[in-house]
Amino acid sequence: MAKKAPIVPAGISAIAVAAVPFLFKKALTSDHKSSAKVLFSPVSLSNVYLNVGHTGLEKDRLLGNLKKNPNWKTAIYVHDVLPITHPHLFVDGTKQKHDVRMRNVVKFSDIVFANSHFTAEETERLYKRKVDAVLEIGSEASTRVPSHLGERTGFVSIGTVEPRKNYLWLVTSWISFCKKYPDIVKGEKLNIFGASGWLNGSNLERLKEEIESSSNVEMIHGASDEDVVAELKRSRAYLTAAEVEGWGMPLAESLSLGTPVICSDVKAHREVTRGKASFFEFNNEEELHALLLKSYTDGAEEMAETASQFEPWLWESHFARLKSLSQSF
Repeated sequence: MAKKAPIVPAGISAIAVAAVPFLFKKALTSDHKSSAKVLFSPVSLSNVYLNVGHTGLEKDRLLGNLKKNPNWKTAIYVHDVLPITHPHLFVDGTKQKHDVRMRNVVKFSDIVFANSHFTAEETERLYKRKVDAVLEIGSEASTRVPSHLGERTGFVSIGTVEPRKNYLWLVTSWISFCKKYPDIVKGEKLNIFGASGWLNGSNLERLKEEIESSSNVEMIHGASDEDVVAELKRSRAYLTAAEVEGWGMPLAESLSLGTPVICSDVKAHREVTRGKASFFEFNNEEELHALLLKSYTDGAEEMAETASQFEPWLWESHFARLKSLSQSF
């Protein structure tokens, strides 16, 4: 779900100019320090260029100029290397572009952060560059208001419609479950909240056909955060069948709300959920069906109890570690 950027606490000696590329040249000159301070308040302008979104990492000139300037250090936050390890899940050319970015990370960075231990391990394996710290992405703190299990209905999945989310398989497996257990499912739905992304023509058409063929699936575009949260709170579980992820924020947010998670057993899912989810082997419909059935029976209480044990990833911890690391420059 869409989130507002968290407020960075004062005292961090870094400026995230990557978020606003047009400001970059101005930010490097003393004449414009005051305007940069205003734009990035309460971040204090100092000598660290912090790139938090891969933006501009393919630009040798930008990073090279920073490297030549002894007054600047470069810190880069790596979200994933999936275009390298799973190129079939991305638009043609993405692998080459991301490889250039990652080689520049190795060549020009003074410090490298990653969003997960999985991302860190893959980065080190592929590019032989040690990741200096893992800074997990926070999930907004929430007051858990337990929903009575009898009031829970349907399932939720969140994410852009793209190959790695594996929506076609998830939807067909869910519809198969609905046909197998019509008296249990009745009119309950799998609600998918996601913007249209990249999916090749044939698979996109098949996905649309599957959704249109069933009253138990709905694709929802443009929902507000409040609507998504409300649906999560009353759903039986959050579902994802992703082939691979670098992190998985919706899983953490769902568990933070007390909503059980049923997900494919991939490394990032194990990490982001702290193991407090129900896992099925990737593309194993039998295992998924068993977990779905569990959510309709007495096993639902066990799943809810597991979800309640999840300790949310906090932005406060994220920025406290970032502040500590930035002060070491």
